[in-house]
Amino acid sequence: MRKQGFTLAEVLITLGIIGVVAAMTIPTLISNTNGAQFKTAYKKSLSVLNQAVLLNVALEDTDFATLKEDAEDEPSSMQYILTHRTMGTYNDDLYNGATAFKLSADENSPLKDKTIDKSSFHSIEFPDGTAFSYEIVTDDTGKACTKEAPCVGFIDANGKKGPNKEIVCSGESTEEGTGDNACYVTNDDIQDIYPVYIYGQQIVPATEAARAVLFGNDKAPAKS
Repeated sequence: MRKQGFTLAEVLITLGIIGVVAAMTIPTLISNTNGAQFKTAYKKSLSVLNQAVLLNVALEDTDFATLKEDAEDEPSSMQYILTHRTMGTYNDDLYNGATAFKLSADENSPLKDKTIDKSSFHSIEFPDGTAFSYEIVTDDTGKACTKEAPCVGFIDANGKKGPNKEIVCSGESTEEGTGDNACYVTNDDIQDIYPVYIYGQQIVPATEAARAVLFGNDKAPAKS
């Protein structure tokens, strides 16, 4: 009696088909997973940072508009607010040497063409792997960050790990409810760097793309 089974050729063909399907789908799955993680980390970090300054206002009656020296032991300093009021660790070597990078963002970004390293930004790491950096001003003497003259920084959703690219708009949507020419960001275009403005008692998204991700306008409009 003849035994039933697959021939070697059939097995190889099946494995080949599986391999092709995997090669087509796995990058998309990874991209979607990374995108979801970046968005979640960004939103969480923004919330933690804003809670930190509100706590400092309650305890020390100082905020970003009343900054003094950028010192670890000064309650009215940026470093104090963002480390003592969170579980952050000050680390100016986070973006240095091989981990330094240059951004080439959209025309309206405050980070456009800036080199991110310890000579231009102070950095703070958080236990969940995210990081926050703010631009250095005049030899650590501090600067009042006001709405009229905000300070500049960015949230890095996965710390010094790549891709270290700024979020930008995938395109513009004219869907009902999104406003005229509203920025949208697709999952494929989600990145890990989110520019922010720092002033008064808040840290807010500094670009249309960063706002789009924060407020959920991160999908392309439906095709007509």
